[in-house]
Amino acid sequence: MKITDVKIVSFRTHADRFRAGTPEPHQELLQTLTSIETDTGVTGYYLGGGSHGDQEGLSADDQKLLLGRLRSLLLGQDPLDRELIWKWLWVANIPENVASVVDLVLWDLAGRALSLPVYKVLGGARDRVKAYASTYPNIGSPREYADDVLSCKAEGYLAHRQAVDINEREIAPLAQLSTAGLRLGHTIHKELPRRRRRGPHLGRSG
Repeated sequence: MKITDVKIVSFRTHADRFRAGTPEPHQELLQTLTSIETDTGVTGYYLGGGSHGDQEGLSADDQKLLLGRLRSLLLGQDPLDRELIWKWLWVANIPENVASVVDLVLWDLAGRALSLPVYKVLGGARDRVKAYASTYPNIGSPREYADDVLSCKAEGYLAHRQAVDINEREIAPLAQLSTAGLRLGHTIHKELPRRRRRGPHLGRSG
């Protein structure tokens, strides 16, 4: 099996965003669908690849790189040689988001070639995993964080990760919610005093 083409389809869509803690609903953004085709008719796909992962598409410069220099590198290669191709991209200092798009397309292609979901190709033995709830940074006051935690608990989540940009005094009351039966974790988006960065109120999800 050999790679015969690399393609990108660009289109505009809409998604909800947050900026500096302020909701920005229904924002227009560019999305991309990258595909790698082979001589056996099997094609792999990946949606996204921009600065927010699968939430937005490749930039114009990233598309130019992928359809130019990288396409010429990939044509004629075995798409199952993922480790070799990744090493080439790494040594060539290709931006990680672009290299990751290539890698993820090739994983999807491998799954399609084998008629297996990718988690099985990776050796996965589970058919389900536990999920945890999460927030954008700065969704509001501590009370609003607490309400979100309790809402997620009502939906069946057992753990909750909070991205916060508030001070220690405001974070501390949130730890009391651990008594509600959830494991809490915090990602701090604000510098705390060095000696207090890992105080007892900073829960750890996992």
